[in-house]
Amino acid sequence: LTDEDSGDEEKIVSADHWDEEDDIPLSVFQAVKKIYKWSDTDLSLPDIKWPTMYKVESQLPSATELFLRFFNEEVIYMFVFWSNNYATKKNLMGNITHEEMHAFIGTLLLSGYLHVPRRRMFWEQRKDKQNILVADALSRDRFEFIMQNLHCCDNDQLDPSDKFTKVRPLFDKRNKIFQEYVPYWEQHSVDESMIPYFGKHGCKQFIRGNPIRYSYKIWIPGDK
Repeated sequence: LTDEDSGDEEKIVSADHWDEEDDIPLSVFQAVKKIYKWSDTDLSLPDIKWPTMYKVESQLPSATELFLRFFNEEVIYMFVFWSNNYATKKNLMGNITHEEMHAFIGTLLLSGYLHVPRRRMFWEQRKDKQNILVADALSRDRFEFIMQNLHCCDNDQLDPSDKFTKVRPLFDKRNKIFQEYVPYWEQHSVDESMIPYFGKHGCKQFIRGNPIRYSYKIWIPGDK
């Protein structure tokens, strides 16, 4: 003990705070440098049997047929089932049919390039506004009912750690379908492609001097 004003106080360590690890030298905790031994030899590659090249179809499928390959009945059923499930939980009549879901998706695709100030204009009675394709395929109230209840998963079983949890089932099914049609060839590469687009969207790019100046840029697989 010393006088508190002398400035010569000594540090007193209590035995209760002492641990056996305090007796271990710090050099023991230093990272050990890894030593690699290199050998000059050829890599052993697995024997992969690549399939023959796919034959080009004599008659290319239509745009509708191509779309239905990736939005097949399994995907449509998923939307119909979970949309009806969500509507029923809100005490609404969950009776959306497969035909209505097809018409709903078709209307969304049409509205992607045929812009109108208001969506309801597709169903107006005036000839300069009404769209016969949309009005004959699906009623306005039915379209809005599907829009308000559209789901592809159980809304009560969402993963909070997944930002895409509400559309994750759609991603999984689409990726599975893509693998069914992807060419399994020996020489494969990834390249970029430009999709022309002149509407308003944050993903649209402008590239000066490019044949397609206003467009989306996406990555596509390439082969020989």
